[in-house]
Amino acid sequence: MSFCDAAGLSALEAARDSAVRAGAEFALAGVRRGLLRILSITACGRVMVRPPVPAAAP
Repeated sequence: MSFCDAAGLSALEAARDSAVRAGAEFALAGVRRGLLRILSITACGRVMVRPPVPAAAP
């Protein structure tokens, strides 16, 4: 995702809420720095962003 405005944040929140109501997990992975900043400012990052998984050893 290269751009996310208030409507996009609302859509993400609605998707997360629907998942939670259905008993499913909802998380964003591989979030780019710009979007991560927006999510952090709005506090959405605490509930939507999955931390990166360390690479497997060779």
